[in-house]
Amino acid sequence: QLPTEAELCAEYDVSRTVVREAVARLRSEGMVVPQQGRGMFVSETPAPRNFSIPDEALRTLPETIALLELRLSVEVESAGLCAERRTDKEARDIRAMMDE
Repeated sequence: QLPTEAELCAEYDVSRTVVREAVARLRSEGMVVPQQGRGMFVSETPAPRNFSIPDEALRTLPETIALLELRLSVEVESAGLCAERRTDKEARDIRAMMDE
């Protein structure tokens, strides 16, 4: 169980707004879950991590371009690996969805 908002504020010397924002981000990523009347708990089965890029990482054009280049290379390679490793059933399922 996470400490209360007040305890987190005191421990880290930050405002309630900062604590709420941090908890909201953890919750949106599936890392913590609220339990009515009990508080906030660390998720027993965390959500799979996605490849998200925080807004603060995109402050300058060169940083944005570098991250887009990274994303492009990862996504292209991932698509190729998926195509190589797919099963015949997966290929049929994909074709069927495309025909719909």
